[in-house]
Amino acid sequence: MKIENGNFDYAADESRSGVCPICGHVGLEYGGSETRDESIDTDWKCPACGSSGEEIDKTVFDGYIVQNVPDHTPKKRIYEDAERNLYFVRSGIGKTYKGFCRWKKPKNGQHRESGIRSLPYTEDRDLAQYQLDAYAV
Repeated sequence: MKIENGNFDYAADESRSGVCPICGHVGLEYGGSETRDESIDTDWKCPACGSSGEEIDKTVFDGYIVQNVPDHTPKKRIYEDAERNLYFVRSGIGKTYKGFCRWKKPKNGQHRESGIRSLPYTEDRDLAQYQLDAYAV
């Protein structure tokens, strides 16, 4: 504990949240709070001894709780260009997926179906569909 400008300043290792740093009473009464860059400062008052102050809690990102997700689930889509070539996602080597093109009229020596070179293989079919969707736009 140190005194700064007439106020007691307690370090986190000397006290616990919800416990009065003066008398040790468990069950502080909390009031308004203010969010700062790296902390949340909450007003408190001890019903036992009447002391009051601010509790400072450091904020650390710990994840998300998702409550609503619009339906953006990728659908299996096939695109067709002006020459009637088809673009779609299919499995490739092993458990991978990629955007492919099925040529309506392949050129001499060209396979009827081939992977789109600018799209990578991925183990996630939905990701492969997103990549094809972006490619097709």
